Amino acid sequence: MKATPRGRVMSDQEQLDGWLAGKPEHRQRETGTGGECCPDFSCCRPSLLQPYDVRQAFVAADERGRERFLFAFLGAMSADLDEPAKVHIAGQGEPT
Repeated sequence: MKATPRGRVMSDQEQLDGWLAGKPEHRQRETGTGGECCPDFSCCRPSLLQPYDVRQAFVAADERGRERFLFAFLGAMSADLDEPAKVHIAGQGEPT
């Protein structure tokens, strides 16, 4: 995947295509602050990059299927932190 020209924000699809190819890149916001991680957070924590078959299954999944992957990726990211965070996802019960 080619890098986006300086000042141009990559699209969701460009980020997804790069991630699928094994080149995760944090997507910057137009304002230049914050941004958006790849589905498995591997742009910011390379050790979390999922195997190709998992990335491919995520891309092929419907919205509900992607949601399941995202919950698993969030759990893996939380467990990978030096100080595991208490994560609460609305509608999923109490934090653990």
